[in-house]
Amino acid sequence: MLKRVTGKKTIKMQDWMNLHLYSNTSYIDQEYLDVANEIYSTLRALCPAEYKNDLIKDIALMSTAYLEDVVSDFGIWNSFGELNQKKYGRRLPFFDVDEGDYLKDNINLVDVKFIVWYVTQQAHSMQTEDLMNPWGLNINAIAIDIYTIFVDKFEDLPINDCWAYLRDESKKYHQWYPFREMCKAFFYSNYLFIYQSRRAKSELSKSINKGANHRLEYLLVEATTFNVKVGPVDEYVYQWLAKMFDDKKLSSALENMQSRFSNYFQIVDKTEDGYLFIDRDDDSEYMVAQESIILKKWSADEYYFTHLVLFDGKWYLNGALGNSTGKNIEQDIEQRKATRENARINYSTFLEDNGRPIFFFKTFDEVIAFFSKNTDKFDASGCAKEFLEGDYYVVFAHPKIGIAIYPNIALLIKHKENPYYKKSEAERMSLALLCGSIIKDKYLIEYLATNKLLPDARLESIQMRAVNCRKVVQENLLYIAKLFQK
Repeated sequence: MLKRVTGKKTIKMQDWMNLHLYSNTSYIDQEYLDVANEIYSTLRALCPAEYKNDLIKDIALMSTAYLEDVVSDFGIWNSFGELNQKKYGRRLPFFDVDEGDYLKDNINLVDVKFIVWYVTQQAHSMQTEDLMNPWGLNINAIAIDIYTIFVDKFEDLPINDCWAYLRDESKKYHQWYPFREMCKAFFYSNYLFIYQSRRAKSELSKSINKGANHRLEYLLVEATTFNVKVGPVDEYVYQWLAKMFDDKKLSSALENMQSRFSNYFQIVDKTEDGYLFIDRDDDSEYMVAQESIILKKWSADEYYFTHLVLFDGKWYLNGALGNSTGKNIEQDIEQRKATRENARINYSTFLEDNGRPIFFFKTFDEVIAFFSKNTDKFDASGCAKEFLEGDYYVVFAHPKIGIAIYPNIALLIKHKENPYYKKSEAERMSLALLCGSIIKDKYLIEYLATNKLLPDARLESIQMRAVNCRKVVQENLLYIAKLFQK
């Protein structure tokens, strides 16, 4: 039964402006703020008690920002659809889109349903690692209420021309520094990025409170814009922007962008083209544009921390350049290289010896016997007691991690070589495995999702009689896996 949520909290203009690239308000912002507050008031009267004020506020803000996006042709929502189509083969996660009925230049109920689910899921994920039902009755009812308001307002709302202006001025963003500032503003103001930008601000605040020096603080602020994947499709800011500008030169520069963060750069040469950086972590080379660096002096023997960005064919220094500290930098570098090389060799050897990257065992003694075929001794001295006393083990090899062993999950994986798979257990627990609440190995989880080895992962809900509980999950396995990777 729905309960009325009490309280008098309303959405302020500053809340609305936090979702915009500009700071000066106008009557346009007031009109959309009025819509957001109407949605907020409506939902407060209808939402169940577990929908707290902050959650209702986020739903109202993000859904209204979507409305403004569509009315004003910002292109943010359409970029999401295109990126998701490219990455996962469907325009929206979880919700089927009928191309005959779906209007890219208009509001769609299915869009609003996804937004309500996404906001609710983000709030839910702060408490527990499991998947909110996208087809739940509350989400559907909330979306219909919002959509009804949208239909009533759509034709009368003003067009916000801020993105039209940015597109008209796109040549300005052919230059690195103007582009960087616009990119940073977009990162912190896009309505689809609010959860990632909030986490980024929180992490930056923690680093500053721990006493990070000013150079490192500045570097972290600048690097975050290009190093954090954002939005419900989990791509970098510049990948979103590449879809939003009609300027072919700028779009090409964005599609080919790269970034590099390291504590182990050395500057080994200066030429007419710039400074030659080598990242000793893997000995890769970067010719960094002179206009992005102010160096009074430098030493080829020193190690530096910084962030580099490839923009329009040139590498630029992004943020501060600081001296790396530590007594054993060379030793740290060699250890990192050795760790990566050992992982690669162990994976290659494992694959060569066994023909596939995944195996299944009932007991730990069987795991030891398996490895003893190819090695003189298996050292289990470092294993925890709970690990050794588990059962139904999975042995998994990957070039990034080498070889990993996990207890208590073989029952959940349907593989032709897995004799321990148990359907009833898989139906109960494989969604939790996919969501990362059992193990945190993203490589194994992505392997299972990509190869469709969790066919019993499904939502449990009495609310989904008209929807296939298994189909909703199975068509979005990789999306769900990525969603829970922090």
